[in-house]
Amino acid sequence: MDGINKIEKKGKGLLAKLGPWFFLFGIVIAMLVGFLLGADYINTYSDNWGYIAGTLAGLGFLVGLISAMGLGTITKHEISQFLIAATALVAVGLAGTLIAEIPVVGVYFSGITLCMLLFFGPAAVVIALKTLWDLGKN
Repeated sequence: MDGINKIEKKGKGLLAKLGPWFFLFGIVIAMLVGFLLGADYINTYSDNWGYIAGTLAGLGFLVGLISAMGLGTITKHEISQFLIAATALVAVGLAGTLIAEIPVVGVYFSGITLCMLLFFGPAAVVIALKTLWDLGKN
């Protein structure tokens, strides 16, 4: 039994260390891909876009799952702030077609918000479901 407890503690430590790296990696990838998307280096109708979008969504899901377990970068006290920020990001992301009309920087900003939406959306859904679950239990 003592060996199992050591494995569980070691696993939690690894997830606690990987959580911030997944978060940072997701943000960097989202900004880089969003910039390339705005510069028309990436086409959203290609197969590559599906892999990129899936990777961003998968990273977001992992960040949300790790945070929901209480091991990630988003602590229990920061959940409401994260969900408010994610809601604002969704609103901006939905207005992405209007933002793209801004001369020079609009297409870049639109691409970056789309990729941020792909990254933060799944994380926000997982954390929101965990929060609703916790509220329903009490």
